[in-house]
Amino acid sequence: MSAASNRHWLLRGLQERLLAGTGRAFTSFAFWHSYRFVGNFQACADPWVYYQPGIALKSSGWEGNLGLLSRGLQLPRVSEAMIHAEIASHAWMRGDLWGPGSHREAHGDDIFTTRLVTLCDIGLSCALIGIFLPPPLSTLSLAVCWFTYWILKRSCGTFLNLQWDQLLLECAALGCALSVPPLRLGAIWSLRILLFKLILSSGLCKVLSGCPKWSSLTAMDYHFWTQPLPTIIGYHINRKLTPRISRLMVWFTLFVQLFPVPWLLLLPYPFEAIGALWIILLMILIAFTGNYGFFNYLTCALASSVSYHGTSRDDPYRLVDVISICYGLVVGLGVAQPLLYTLDPSHPACAWASTVSQHLRPMAVGSGYGLFARMTTFRMELNFEAEVSPGGPWIEIAFKHKPVDPKNPPYFLPVGHMPRLDWRIWFVPLGLMRGAPMPTWVDTFIERMLQNEPCVVDGLLPHQSFEWARVSRIRVVLWNYTFGDDGWARERLEVNLCYSSDSVCCIIGPTQGADLQKP
Repeated sequence: MSAASNRHWLLRGLQERLLAGTGRAFTSFAFWHSYRFVGNFQACADPWVYYQPGIALKSSGWEGNLGLLSRGLQLPRVSEAMIHAEIASHAWMRGDLWGPGSHREAHGDDIFTTRLVTLCDIGLSCALIGIFLPPPLSTLSLAVCWFTYWILKRSCGTFLNLQWDQLLLECAALGCALSVPPLRLGAIWSLRILLFKLILSSGLCKVLSGCPKWSSLTAMDYHFWTQPLPTIIGYHINRKLTPRISRLMVWFTLFVQLFPVPWLLLLPYPFEAIGALWIILLMILIAFTGNYGFFNYLTCALASSVSYHGTSRDDPYRLVDVISICYGLVVGLGVAQPLLYTLDPSHPACAWASTVSQHLRPMAVGSGYGLFARMTTFRMELNFEAEVSPGGPWIEIAFKHKPVDPKNPPYFLPVGHMPRLDWRIWFVPLGLMRGAPMPTWVDTFIERMLQNEPCVVDGLLPHQSFEWARVSRIRVVLWNYTFGDDGWARERLEVNLCYSSDSVCCIIGPTQGADLQKP
């Protein structure tokens, strides 16, 4: 073998190991930050899939604790026959840690807490050491991460129900095929198809939603200050934004997410590499203007995989290639489904596509994505105020990350950090303005504050200007926030919800905009 050929195979081997190591590193990085949030995770989940699981989260962010316990919340009961039918057909997908027929009442909170904390410790350990393990131990480590996070996602409900949680699971499931070199062509194409689905779906949802802000190219007039957690760069860009630059930003977003960039991923080199670079550029811009946890980094890791073409072998139909073909069909179905509904909702193919998607969704495969399908044109914040003595003044409760004090400008969060509670509170006013009731977990959160729960008041809400033991009432106040000259500007809405120590809710002041009744 010539020296040139030796160099070629040496470079190919280094590229394989670099890509495999990079994939494990980025995926383990995302898992590590997710487990860092759920860290010492506590939850009480009923084994039946028809019950809303109770939730208690601890160790939010880099330090401190978060406690949010929801007790006794159940969806309407269904017939016993339906329960047994569900268990018989989907027993392996329930995320049931406790065994058949087990109930929280039979074992108590401590048993459930211990088991889920142990589960998180296992996942966190595998995420940390998975980067350094050689194959096939790295494959096993990644598989354990996927399985434990899949169970946690099904147990956590709304707090681990963001789209990048689904992306993390789907990426990890496919990444198992990449963790052992030599890299197969089918494994590379699986990740490429996943990236294609993620980007194209994000563009399709903006067009198919009928949002007037996207169609009129004015979405960026609102995006920077209405997104959940802006950054200081997003703040300054919004202040310098002109109508022309705003329209160019919308065109650039659709250029990357709709046409032609996603389709370049399906073409041979160098078009695929050009498409990947455009996607990475978009992710960098998003990361600079908003805090989205590990989403940007995980997407960049997917984009970095398209420049490699895998190893060509004489046995082209190995298991990983068959899996890749099946996954491509599933992704094609997921991308085609919204188009079918748009063209002809009554067509039988729509019902068939919907049925297939419903069966695949519990397995975290073939998920749909749609980021910012409709642009929000207002920013209403749910702020909490405490009354430290009867008839005394109301004092605002400070949060770690969500806007409360208008004098505090937006800022960058630690790399990869995802403050779940702050994100979820951002969604609540959007639902209230559409007529939805106040989420039950918000009521429970307020009850824990009134009860002076240590994991809530000491961990989630530290450094308050009052003593929690003196709090007699807590009320929820709606504010309308926009960017101001030195941070935020806000206007108070005359709608308040007041909670006393006996958990009674009443409405103070006239209701405007939405009927904020406690469910």
